[in-house]
Amino acid sequence: MQGRCYYIQTHKKGSPPVKISNFIMEIDSHYFIDDGLVETTTYEGKILNEDGNVAGIAPIPNRGEAHAGWFQGKVNALFKEEFLDQANRNCNSMFDYDPDGNKLDLATHYENEALNKDWGKGKEWTKTWYMWQKIDDRYGPTWYPRWKWVQHTRWKDDPEHHLSWDEMVEDMSIAVGEDLFPFITKLGTSLEKSRLESIEFNGETLQLKPAPIEVTPGGPVRMDEIGDYTKAMSFN
Repeated sequence: MQGRCYYIQTHKKGSPPVKISNFIMEIDSHYFIDDGLVETTTYEGKILNEDGNVAGIAPIPNRGEAHAGWFQGKVNALFKEEFLDQANRNCNSMFDYDPDGNKLDLATHYENEALNKDWGKGKEWTKTWYMWQKIDDRYGPTWYPRWKWVQHTRWKDDPEHHLSWDEMVEDMSIAVGEDLFPFITKLGTSLEKSRLESIEFNGETLQLKPAPIEVTPGGPVRMDEIGDYTKAMSFN
């Protein structure tokens, strides 16, 4: 396995570090409010390709609030037991402003003025967390580092390539071993294609069935350990 695959959170000054499974981010800096929840944290991914590099620039940025907030939610669930019964970052609240889950288009409204004008800042992050929660529900959290490993591997010959949404969903589909286009289309995301029946990756042709994921409330936060993200996923 390339790169570091662990996640360490220090609670308060003088206390021992808490190892949270072996999630894929490292904390560069952190601050806490009195009840121990993370207030501000900077994360940096360490999933690399076989050359020890990252590659490809995804439309959900490689670094930023979406990724940091996702793991902040998992940290919060360690310190507040009641969060273990909720979807990560309370992402089912997406349905409060997007009742059918298909109006906010992440492909056109993501960290831009259109998003701020039409929906308000931050709504895209909640919907992104909802999307990831539903994928977590089916595959467990190893899909996430596998997604980034697939990206860095697939685009290693063109590391500055700016991925389209379709290309990013292709990477995600390769990672989970099923076609995520139908699900992400149901979320109202503008994509060029509606189906990914097969795709080449690492010299192999993958045949992909549609992922049976519906736009329904996400399950509780998944705190499982990360497996070997360089290997194909297994799922029910």
